[in-house]
Amino acid sequence: MKSIKRVNKLLTYFFAFFFEEIKSNIFLFLLFLPIYLFNRKEIIKLKKYPKHVRLRKILESLGPSFIKLGQIFSLRVDLLPEKYLEELSKLQDKGPEVEFEYLKKYLGKKIYAFEFIEPTPIGTGSIAQVHKGILKTG
Repeated sequence: MKSIKRVNKLLTYFFAFFFEEIKSNIFLFLLFLPIYLFNRKEIIKLKKYPKHVRLRKILESLGPSFIKLGQIFSLRVDLLPEKYLEELSKLQDKGPEVEFEYLKKYLGKKIYAFEFIEPTPIGTGSIAQVHKGILKTG
């Protein structure tokens, strides 16, 4: 069931990114019509952004592997236009933050090794984020 939801999410974002192209081709439109009908709100929300911003937001939504892919493409000046490179370069050090409350639960008892942890991260990436902290041992 989880893989079906993942495929649905991928197809939804694909449709949201290529909306104009799909809309102009009746065969593609009919092929993606069920996805559009079931995921209309998500697609409409993404359509309001320019394509280069939409691509970054989609990659962020799909998780760490896709963020890493976006980071790689942000360095490929031979493949993408400048506005895409600029937008994807935001994935290099400005990834989505994980809520501090979630991190506390994830760390469990290990969090008690710290005297203090700053809740706001110093930086975020595709697979980690950095917080200032002070260990009880100094």
